Amino acid sequence: MEQGNAVNFHGHIAWPLETMAKRLLAKDDFSADAIEAGNFVAVMALVLTKMGKPEETAALLYECGAYLGQPASKIPMDAAMEMYEKFKRLIEED
Repeated sequence: MEQGNAVNFHGHIAWPLETMAKRLLAKDDFSADAIEAGNFVAVMALVLTKMGKPEETAALLYECGAYLGQPASKIPMDAAMEMYEKFKRLIEED
């Protein structure tokens, strides 16, 4: 991977998720730092719940529940990216 194209949790996952959470949930409680510190899976589940997607929320928690409350440093980057990409697909489903 070329330098400058490296994927990092904070910039590629936490910050975009913070932006979405603040917009949809109308709260400032979901900072990228908090997401990185352990709220990653919970914030994705809250966004899906707010969007009225209970089945998708349950599916996400079933697949990602092992990482609930885990800081980004404890989640392999490839697993974090896979979870985030799945989340993005779930929010786009009708």
